[in-house]
Amino acid sequence: MNNKYHLVRVIYLLFILQLIIVSVNAQKNIEHEIIKVSEANFKKYLEKIPYGHEDYYGFQNRNEFEQVVVGEPYQILYLTNIEMPEDSINYDNLITYSDSWEVPLLVNKEKRCFLHVQKIIKEYKVVGIGYNMVANELNETETRAIFNNKKVNKSILYLPSIKGVYLLRDSLGNKNSRDLKFIPLGSTLKHVHDIKKETYSGVLIEYSMRDFMHVIKVKYNQILNS
Repeated sequence: MNNKYHLVRVIYLLFILQLIIVSVNAQKNIEHEIIKVSEANFKKYLEKIPYGHEDYYGFQNRNEFEQVVVGEPYQILYLTNIEMPEDSINYDNLITYSDSWEVPLLVNKEKRCFLHVQKIIKEYKVVGIGYNMVANELNETETRAIFNNKKVNKSILYLPSIKGVYLLRDSLGNKNSRDLKFIPLGSTLKHVHDIKKETYSGVLIEYSMRDFMHVIKVKYNQILNS
């Protein structure tokens, strides 16, 4: 009986491991495709930046365009059911993983702005360039994460209704919403969480799912009632 139970357990674990490997490989293939299309198109989008507006996109001048390389893509995430009452929220399926990505353009390993990449009719395409302010705040937040020995995900959570932007961290190494930690970028800390920069210098501030949702619901209701 014990041998049979052990065999079943081993088969089950091997099956789960195989699913994980397939999932990881599929994700890597997607990211490879996104990087490939970004590398084929980023120069064209840099040339679309109007003369004299380079600083709006994070560049000091057009000479820096020659130093640009494509970085690792960040998948864009959204919240589902933000309108629901807090006591009715399903915390296990709160995050929507979209087919849109932000691909950083780097100069000397520093993010300057992003290419916006979307899946359109089964094919990934570059659809825009920008978000210099998000790139700056991402540089600063990821530096604080490294300083605090925390590894953040390559994903960005956008909350357009409250103008919030967050990085995520898998506290237990999976995508279950309950296990995620939410890390606000600098401007989000200020206008969503009411935390000033001088109070968190060098510290990585992160929230559990429940604490995060409580703050978000309060802010969301304030906007609705304003």
